Amino acid sequence: MVKVMVMHELLNKIANYYIEKYFKWLINSEFQENTIAVFELLECRQKMLYTRSTPYTIINTIINPSSLIGILVHEGLDTILKHINKSSIFSKKVIIDNAEYTINGWPDYYDGEKIIEFKVSTIPIKEPDSRHVMQVRLYMWLTNCREGYLTYITPRKILTYRIENPATDDEVKELLKNWPSPRDSNECMQCMFRNVCTYAVEKKREEVEKQQST
Repeated sequence: MVKVMVMHELLNKIANYYIEKYFKWLINSEFQENTIAVFELLECRQKMLYTRSTPYTIINTIINPSSLIGILVHEGLDTILKHINKSSIFSKKVIIDNAEYTINGWPDYYDGEKIIEFKVSTIPIKEPDSRHVMQVRLYMWLTNCREGYLTYITPRKILTYRIENPATDDEVKELLKNWPSPRDSNECMQCMFRNVCTYAVEKKREEVEKQQST
């Protein structure tokens, strides 16, 4: 029982720290309908709506083992690089059909010249995920950076890919105008809202794992 209580307290501290640092705006509903975070834009639109209406569900995504590993690695890197890392929340606006949208993003690392986004994976990486590439390109667009890198940290390797081109205004507008639910069917397998979502795509776990390993 003591071990369980100690671990529960530790997980609470990690979750509270991470929420305070990155998701306070979400928990406190400090957002506007047309203000979109980069990570939201690259996920299922319906998931974004569910999360915004029930913000405390974000805790469930933080305290699972794979997320915890990612959090600890990111925070360790942030601490080590804090003296040279100039990253903060960056914003840009786009206009679509006379409606103004604000895109916000917080890169893992930015020194005024380049962006580096770190990803932690427990499985081997054969090629960069297209959404991770777009995430870096969006951060490059937000910061007017011409140099971006996507770095995967796995148990056996550290792989870095150079990303050449920032996203364009037209690409950002296209992401907003054509924002599907889900963006791909693999999202649904890992989504906490899949049992209540009318957009959920049923897919056998074996099929998803096979796709991820190829």
